[in-house]
Amino acid sequence: MNILLSVFSGVLLALAFPKFNLWWLAWAAMAPFFWSLFQAKNWKDALLAGLSFGVFFFGIHLFWATSLFRFAG
Repeated sequence: MNILLSVFSGVLLALAFPKFNLWWLAWAAMAPFFWSLFQAKNWKDALLAGLSFGVFFFGIHLFWATSLFRFAG
């Protein structure tokens, strides 16, 4: 459940940035992530929650990097 909340939070925060431009989501996007951190039983659960948040946030947010790597090598 904590991982799903972190993934959901990462997706919401990525949608708040330009290209999708749903800026109002940024206000509520971090709440599920912080809730999953507070519910973590140990540091490994918190690490997994943070990692899943980061992977989904940056995976969506840095979509432009794939075309840059294809172009520049």
